[in-house]
Order: sequence, then C-alpha cells, then structure tokens
Amino acid sequence: MFDSTDDLLNFRIDKAERSLQRTIDWVSRHDMRSNGLFGISIAMMGMLSTMVPPFPQWNAAIALSIVATVISFVVTMSSLLLGVLPRTSAPSKSVLFFGSVARMSTAEVQAIFDQSDPRSYLEDIVEQYRINATIVALKFRMLKISMIGITCMFAPWVMSIYFCKTLIGN
Repeated sequence: MFDSTDDLLNFRIDKAERSLQRTIDWVSRHDMRSNGLFGISIAMMGMLSTMVPPFPQWNAAIALSIVATVISFVVTMSSLLLGVLPRTSAPSKSVLFFGSVARMSTAEVQAIFDQSDPRSYLEDIVEQYRINATIVALKFRMLKISMIGITCMFAPWVMSIYFCKTLIGN
C-alpha cells in the first residue's frame, strides 16, 4: 500500500491533521448551538421580568413557579458559560497551540521548529487532537446540561407568565 516509510508517515500526518481539524470544527458547531440557547434563555427571562409584579403581590404559585424558572435558568446559563470558557493551558510545549506558543519566547518557538521532524510533528498533532477531543467532549456535555436546563425551564416559565397575567392581572 505504501512505497516507503515516508509515505506511511505522511499518510499518518495527513490523517492526524484532518482529525484535528474536524475536532476544531466541532467547537464552532458547539458555539453556534450555545449562542442560540443563550439568546432564547435571556429572551425568556427578559419577557418574564417585564410581567413579574412587585414582591408584596406575590402568592405561593407565583413564588414557586418563578423560583423553579430561576433555578433552571441558572443551571442553563452556568453550563453554557462553562461550555464556552476558553481553555488556554496545555500540558506540553506545542507549537500547534496558541496558548503554549504565547508563553514561549521567539527563540524557544524557533528552537522547537528547528528540532522538529515529521515524527515529532505527528506526535504533536496527535497530542493536540486528543486534547481538543477532550475539550469538545466537555463542551458538548455542558451543552447537553444547558438543553436539559432550558427544557426544564419552559414549564415553570409558562406557569409564571400565566400566574402573573391572570392571578395578579399584570
């Protein structure tokens, strides 16, 4: 299949680069979904905030529904924010990761480039791929929690609006 060891190494480098790029593309997909959930959550709370009567007019139904809505909102927003939190530290000095490069001097970066060969480049790509895969998995775990949070927020949010509009006449 491969004519030489170099061909095999080049194949592996290409495969690792494509895998890393696909993982990085998933970060963009996560961010698009997070932005949508963020906007919906803020809009829901904004709408509710315009209808909530002064605290002395609250009854138990309003209080319970608003508390449930706020708790779900906090869960949603917290997990969204944890998901978009940038990760800028790396366990190794990689010239492929901006966080590592930013902490090195120009001479250190140059030395790493000067000492690199195709095998060390492959090792660096594979390490970055693994690190990015871990980050993407965490981001999507947080997104899943956010989606559960906004789903749980919907019913108490609707009840809060109903109670504020009908029971208080707001």
